[in-house]
Amino acid sequence: MKHIYLLLAVALLGMSSYAQEETDFFNEDTDELRTLFGTEAHGGFGAFNIAYSEINGQDALTIGGRGGWIIGHSLSLGFGGCGYFNNFAFDENDIKYNLAGGHGGMYLEPIILPKFPIHLSIPLFVGAGGISYVEYDNSNRPFDEEGESVDSDPYFIAEPGVEVEFNMLRHFRLCLGVYYTYTTEIRIDELEDKSPLEGLKYGLTFKFGKF
Repeated sequence: MKHIYLLLAVALLGMSSYAQEETDFFNEDTDELRTLFGTEAHGGFGAFNIAYSEINGQDALTIGGRGGWIIGHSLSLGFGGCGYFNNFAFDENDIKYNLAGGHGGMYLEPIILPKFPIHLSIPLFVGAGGISYVEYDNSNRPFDEEGESVDSDPYFIAEPGVEVEFNMLRHFRLCLGVYYTYTTEIRIDELEDKSPLEGLKYGLTFKFGKF
Protein backbone atom coordinates (compact mmCIF):
# COMPACT_ATOMS: atom_id res chain seq x y z
CA MET A 1 0.00 0.00 0.00
CA LYS A 2 2.92 2.39 0.65
CA HIS A 3 3.88 2.18 -3.02
CA ILE A 4 0.33 3.09 -4.08
CA TYR A 5 0.25 6.09 -1.74
CA LEU A 6 3.62 7.27 -3.07
CA LEU A 7 2.43 7.10 -6.68
CA LEU A 8 -0.77 8.96 -5.80
CA ALA A 9 1.18 11.67 -3.95
CA VAL A 10 3.55 12.24 -6.87
CA ALA A 11 0.62 12.30 -9.29
CA LEU A 12 -1.23 14.89 -7.21
CA LEU A 13 1.86 17.09 -6.99
CA GLY A 14 2.35 16.78 -10.73
CA MET A 15 -1.25 17.69 -11.49
CA SER A 16 -0.91 20.72 -9.21
CA SER A 17 2.15 21.89 -11.17
CA TYR A 18 0.30 21.26 -14.41
CA ALA A 19 -2.60 23.40 -13.23
CA GLN A 20 -0.26 26.26 -12.29
CA GLU A 21 1.44 26.06 -15.65
CA GLU A 22 -1.90 26.37 -17.46
CA THR A 23 -3.49 29.19 -15.41
CA ASP A 24 -2.93 31.66 -18.24
CA PHE A 25 -5.53 29.67 -20.20
CA PHE A 26 -8.13 31.89 -18.55
CA ASN A 27 -6.26 35.16 -19.12
CA GLU A 28 -8.46 37.30 -21.38
CA ASP A 29 -5.70 39.87 -22.09
CA THR A 30 -4.35 38.00 -25.09
CA ASP A 31 -5.10 37.72 -28.78
CA GLU A 32 -4.07 34.05 -28.96
CA LEU A 33 -6.84 31.75 -30.08
CA ARG A 34 -7.92 29.48 -27.22
CA THR A 35 -9.26 25.99 -27.82
CA LEU A 36 -10.65 23.26 -25.60
CA PHE A 37 -7.09 22.02 -25.18
CA GLY A 38 -5.66 25.49 -24.57
CA THR A 39 -3.38 25.75 -27.61
CA GLU A 40 -3.05 25.09 -31.31
CA ALA A 41 0.29 23.30 -30.98
CA HIS A 42 0.23 19.61 -31.85
CA GLY A 43 2.80 16.87 -32.14
CA GLY A 44 3.20 13.15 -32.01
CA PHE A 45 5.61 10.42 -31.01
CA GLY A 46 6.41 6.74 -31.19
CA ALA A 47 8.21 4.87 -28.42
CA PHE A 48 9.50 1.49 -27.38
CA ASN A 49 10.18 0.40 -23.84
CA ILE A 50 11.55 -2.36 -21.66
CA ALA A 51 10.60 -2.93 -18.04
CA TYR A 52 11.37 -5.15 -15.06
CA SER A 53 8.79 -6.50 -12.62
CA GLU A 54 7.92 -9.65 -10.72
CA ILE A 55 5.21 -11.97 -12.03
CA ASN A 56 4.03 -14.70 -9.68
CA GLY A 57 7.13 -14.11 -7.54
CA GLN A 58 9.58 -14.56 -10.44
CA ASP A 59 11.67 -11.94 -12.23
CA ALA A 60 9.92 -10.82 -15.41
CA LEU A 61 10.72 -8.82 -18.53
CA THR A 62 8.23 -6.68 -20.45
CA ILE A 63 8.87 -5.36 -23.98
CA GLY A 64 6.44 -3.01 -25.67
CA GLY A 65 5.71 0.16 -27.52
CA ARG A 66 3.31 3.06 -27.68
CA GLY A 67 2.48 6.03 -29.81
CA GLY A 68 0.45 9.15 -29.28
CA TRP A 69 -0.85 12.55 -30.26
CA ILE A 70 0.65 15.41 -28.21
CA ILE A 71 -1.67 18.36 -27.57
CA GLY A 72 -0.13 21.67 -26.56
CA HIS A 73 3.13 19.99 -25.50
CA SER A 74 1.41 19.08 -22.20
CA LEU A 75 -1.01 16.22 -22.87
CA SER A 76 -0.58 13.00 -24.81
CA LEU A 77 -3.32 10.62 -25.98
CA GLY A 78 -2.45 7.35 -27.63
CA PHE A 79 -2.32 3.58 -27.81
CA GLY A 80 0.20 0.98 -26.76
CA GLY A 81 0.84 -2.65 -26.06
CA CYS A 82 3.42 -5.07 -24.72
CA GLY A 83 4.39 -8.68 -24.25
CA TYR A 84 5.96 -10.24 -21.17
CA PHE A 85 7.29 -13.46 -19.65
CA ASN A 86 8.81 -14.44 -16.33
CA ASN A 87 11.56 -16.81 -15.26
CA PHE A 88 11.00 -20.55 -15.08
CA ALA A 89 9.72 -22.17 -11.91
CA PHE A 90 8.79 -25.74 -10.92
CA ASP A 91 5.43 -26.98 -9.68
CA GLU A 92 4.82 -29.66 -7.04
CA ASN A 93 5.33 -32.36 -9.70
CA ASP A 94 8.73 -30.92 -10.67
CA ILE A 95 7.37 -29.76 -14.03
CA LYS A 96 8.94 -26.55 -15.29
CA TYR A 97 6.60 -23.70 -16.22
CA ASN A 98 6.43 -19.96 -16.69
CA LEU A 99 3.84 -17.29 -17.40
CA ALA A 100 3.67 -15.32 -20.66
CA GLY A 101 1.18 -12.97 -22.23
CA GLY A 102 0.48 -9.46 -23.35
CA HIS A 103 -1.99 -6.60 -23.36
CA GLY A 104 -2.93 -3.50 -25.31
CA GLY A 105 -4.99 -0.39 -24.75
CA MET A 106 -5.08 3.40 -24.41
CA TYR A 107 -2.76 5.93 -22.79
CA LEU A 108 -3.57 9.29 -21.18
CA GLU A 109 -0.40 11.17 -20.24
CA PRO A 110 -0.21 14.67 -18.73
CA ILE A 111 3.29 16.14 -19.19
CA ILE A 112 4.53 18.56 -16.54
CA LEU A 113 6.78 21.47 -17.67
CA PRO A 114 7.64 19.76 -20.98
CA LYS A 115 10.05 22.47 -22.19
CA PHE A 116 12.40 21.95 -19.26
CA PRO A 117 15.34 19.60 -20.02
CA ILE A 118 14.20 17.31 -17.18
CA HIS A 119 10.51 17.07 -16.37
CA LEU A 120 7.73 14.72 -15.30
CA SER A 121 4.94 12.87 -17.05
CA ILE A 122 2.11 10.89 -15.47
CA PRO A 123 1.02 8.11 -17.87
CA LEU A 124 -2.14 6.14 -17.24
CA PHE A 125 -2.67 2.98 -19.26
CA VAL A 126 -6.03 1.17 -19.44
CA GLY A 127 -6.56 -1.94 -21.56
CA ALA A 128 -7.09 -5.67 -21.81
CA GLY A 129 -4.95 -8.73 -22.41
CA GLY A 130 -4.38 -12.41 -21.86
CA ILE A 131 -1.95 -14.56 -19.88
CA SER A 132 -0.91 -18.19 -20.37
CA TYR A 133 0.49 -20.85 -18.07
CA VAL A 134 3.17 -22.59 -20.17
CA GLU A 135 4.65 -25.98 -19.27
CA TYR A 136 7.93 -27.46 -20.55
CA ASP A 137 8.49 -31.20 -20.89
CA ASN A 138 12.27 -31.26 -21.04
CA SER A 139 13.68 -29.32 -18.09
CA ASN A 140 17.24 -30.50 -18.77
CA ARG A 141 17.56 -28.97 -22.24
CA PRO A 142 16.33 -25.38 -21.95
CA PHE A 143 17.46 -24.36 -25.44
CA ASP A 144 15.72 -27.26 -27.20
CA GLU A 145 12.50 -27.51 -25.26
CA GLU A 146 9.15 -26.27 -26.49
CA GLY A 147 6.51 -24.98 -24.17
CA GLU A 148 2.82 -25.79 -24.26
CA SER A 149 0.11 -23.48 -22.97
CA VAL A 150 -2.01 -25.60 -20.62
CA ASP A 151 -4.22 -22.81 -19.27
CA SER A 152 -4.93 -19.16 -20.01
CA ASP A 153 -7.24 -16.33 -19.01
CA PRO A 154 -8.11 -12.81 -20.22
CA TYR A 155 -8.01 -9.78 -17.95
CA PHE A 156 -8.50 -6.03 -17.80
CA ILE A 157 -5.62 -3.86 -16.67
CA ALA A 158 -5.02 -0.35 -15.30
CA GLU A 159 -1.48 0.90 -14.87
CA PRO A 160 -0.73 4.39 -13.50
CA GLY A 161 2.83 5.56 -13.41
CA VAL A 162 5.30 8.41 -13.04
CA GLU A 163 8.11 9.04 -15.52
CA VAL A 164 11.12 11.35 -15.39
CA GLU A 165 11.73 12.54 -18.97
CA PHE A 166 15.06 13.79 -20.29
CA ASN A 167 15.06 15.95 -23.43
CA MET A 168 18.17 14.38 -24.96
CA LEU A 169 17.70 15.85 -28.45
CA ARG A 170 15.01 17.92 -30.12
CA HIS A 171 13.17 14.82 -31.33
CA PHE A 172 14.33 12.27 -28.76
CA ARG A 173 13.41 11.79 -25.10
CA LEU A 174 14.64 9.20 -22.63
CA CYS A 175 12.25 8.27 -19.81
CA LEU A 176 12.79 6.46 -16.52
CA GLY A 177 9.53 5.28 -15.01
CA VAL A 178 7.89 3.49 -12.13
CA TYR A 179 4.38 2.05 -12.51
CA TYR A 180 1.88 0.02 -10.52
CA THR A 181 -0.12 -2.70 -12.27
CA TYR A 182 -3.70 -3.55 -11.33
CA THR A 183 -5.68 -6.33 -13.02
CA THR A 184 -8.97 -8.09 -12.67
CA GLU A 185 -8.82 -11.57 -11.14
CA ILE A 186 -6.87 -14.07 -13.22
CA ARG A 187 -8.38 -17.54 -13.08
CA ILE A 188 -5.68 -20.10 -13.81
CA ASP A 189 -6.17 -23.31 -11.85
CA GLU A 190 -2.45 -23.98 -11.50
CA LEU A 191 -1.87 -20.65 -9.71
CA GLU A 192 -2.76 -19.90 -6.11
CA ASP A 193 -2.18 -16.19 -6.67
CA LYS A 194 -5.09 -14.76 -8.68
CA SER A 195 -3.29 -11.43 -9.18
CA PRO A 196 0.14 -12.55 -10.45
CA LEU A 197 0.72 -9.40 -12.50
CA GLU A 198 -0.06 -6.87 -9.78
CA GLY A 199 2.83 -4.90 -8.31
CA LEU A 200 5.51 -2.37 -9.10
CA LYS A 201 7.21 -2.21 -12.48
CA TYR A 202 10.33 -0.23 -13.44
CA GLY A 203 10.92 0.79 -17.02
CA LEU A 204 13.06 2.57 -19.58
CA THR A 205 11.32 4.24 -22.54
CA PHE A 206 12.77 5.71 -25.72
CA LYS A 207 10.54 8.35 -27.36
CA PHE A 208 10.97 9.74 -30.87
CA GLY A 209 8.80 12.45 -32.39
CA LYS A 210 7.67 16.05 -32.45
CA PHE A 211 7.19 17.14 -28.88
